[in-house]
Amino acid sequence: MDLNNLVNRVIVPALTRCVDCRKGKDEHVSADHEFKQDEKLPKWHGWHAARRGLGTNLYRLGVPEKTIQAILRHANVSTTATYYIKTAAADAQAAMAKLETELIGQQTGNGRGSTSERLEPERSRN
Repeated sequence: MDLNNLVNRVIVPALTRCVDCRKGKDEHVSADHEFKQDEKLPKWHGWHAARRGLGTNLYRLGVPEKTIQAILRHANVSTTATYYIKTAAADAQAAMAKLETELIGQQTGNGRGSTSERLEPERSRN
């Protein structure tokens, strides 16, 4: 299989669709309106981006890093974790919300003051 043929014949046409009629650019010749690209569809950025997207999406679905390493056929799991698993802003927001919940939970009923006072006791009391 020639991967360039796969990209040109299958992947790019699948990502190039009209927002109104959902037809591909080649099928759109007989349409009664002008072709307008559906911006909700992702753009093709190459095989490395596709592999990184696969690794990231598998990770977000809860697949263990070791399994993602095997799927991407990396020799070392650190390669997978460093270069192929990217956490999105939503992941960071969820992590910070979880931390905030933990801090508020510890604060309740302990009489130690606000979060900033607990985290920086010397500066806030002087």
